[in-house]
Amino acid sequence: MKTTFKPNWLFLIDLFRNPKTRWLALAATAFYIISPIDIVPDFIPILGWLDDATLISAVIVIFNKISEIKNMRNLKNPNKQ
Repeated sequence: MKTTFKPNWLFLIDLFRNPKTRWLALAATAFYIISPIDIVPDFIPILGWLDDATLISAVIVIFNKISEIKNMRNLKNPNKQ
């Protein structure tokens, strides 16, 4: 069974990987977390916080993947910066 999430994840990784769009993506993420208008509103006790926590964990995972990729590139080419 194929999922449609992989292209979305690849788009997000590319968005965060690009230095020009990284800060825009972080600002949009912060705005979504702070904003009371969410997919699931924050005044719903657990579900409202769960979508924010999911977004925060997704951003952390994406940054970890990017740093792993950069570390692997540095290990392969230590002279190239």
